[in-house]
Amino acid sequence: KHFQHAGMDVEFFCLEWFIALFSKTLPTPTLLRVWDSIFLEGYKIIFRIALAVLQMSEKELLAVTEPHEIFQAVQGLGKGLLDADKLMTTSFGFQLKRVQVEQLREIHRQAVDAEVKARAESREARTT
Repeated sequence: KHFQHAGMDVEFFCLEWFIALFSKTLPTPTLLRVWDSIFLEGYKIIFRIALAVLQMSEKELLAVTEPHEIFQAVQGLGKGLLDADKLMTTSFGFQLKRVQVEQLREIHRQAVDAEVKARAESREARTT
């Protein structure tokens, strides 16, 4: 809700986390531990790690209210997470079932498909 109130979508920073598998976010020793977990646990751990990074940074994030301050705070998320054990413990504290992830993925996939179709139709209308 804090991000929404500031006019920021979590996709703004989570997209990079998910595409780069946190390689631009976490210190190398922590990153390697996360990657080990991804290989062992599957894609579900990616969401757990993202939630853990946010939870572990909650105090800092809630301390800023202006969009540009939140933007700056988000850019630094995860950089100081040197305690891989704490990150992993926090991430496994989230009850996240594969079925939930798949349901949310399908909901959002439909929205993405609709947006792609609308953009394609808009481009086609401009070129004709």
